[in-house]
Parts: sequence; structure tokens; C-alpha cells
Amino acid sequence: MDALKTYRKEIDNLDEILMETLEKRFEIAKKIRTHKQTHNLPITDCDRENAIFQKIDRKTHSDALKTVYETILQESKRLQRL
Repeated sequence: MDALKTYRKEIDNLDEILMETLEKRFEIAKKIRTHKQTHNLPITDCDRENAIFQKIDRKTHSDALKTVYETILQESKRLQRL
């Protein structure tokens, strides 16, 4: 198998893990929605988001990760509004 095929197979495996993990994350976001509704809490938690982005700032590919996490957080909040 040539190097490109090997790399793509590795990426395919990682993509599957990412998708499964995101599915789980979004299911938990729906549980958080119920908790926030029950306790009359706002959907957005700026302290939590800031903590996430501070962790990202320490990563090698922080710019790319920020873009990805902005979308993940946006979708999590969208699920909490449903």
C-alpha cells in the first residue's frame, strides 16, 4: 500500500472516531438542555466556552481547532434550543 493510501486510511479511522464522539457529545448536549430548562439556566455559559478556548490555545493547530470548536459549540447550543 502506498503512503497516500495509508495516510487516508488513518484519516478515515480517525474520522469515524470523531463522528462517533460528536454523536455522543450532541446527545449529552440534549441532556444538558433538559437540566438547564429545569433549573432555568441560560444556554450559553461564557466561562465554560472561554475555558475550552484556553485549552485550544495551547494546542499546535489552535487556529484550525478554534474554527472546528466554534461550529461544535454553535451546534450544541442549537440542540439546546430545540
